[in-house]
Amino acid sequence: MARVKKTDPATSPPLWQVRRVLALGRALSDEQRTRLNELGTQEGVLQIEPVHGGRVAVTYDVRVWQYSRLLNWLQAKATGFSRWRAGWYDNQDSNLAAQSTLKAAACCNTPPRA
Repeated sequence: MARVKKTDPATSPPLWQVRRVLALGRALSDEQRTRLNELGTQEGVLQIEPVHGGRVAVTYDVRVWQYSRLLNWLQAKATGFSRWRAGWYDNQDSNLAAQSTLKAAACCNTPPRA
């Protein structure tokens, strides 16, 4: 049986904040390094950290950025399975952005009618 990891709501990140790992290739070009440094100064990008194997983890605000926009910014090409993953992440990002702007409904806080 799989173990379910419980998260503490007080320490979990907000709904609009996501961390995605982008594969940029083993050797980053000078242009990609420059674009990566520029990306770190953009509004909505919270953290950039290198990951082993030519990958970069980017934590960003889905209300401002989407995964495909990150790929375009860094001029990374999605091929094969990564194209499917890019579409999946875009769908998740747009759903999270929409959900984070909704007001909580009060349907459960109303008493039943007599």
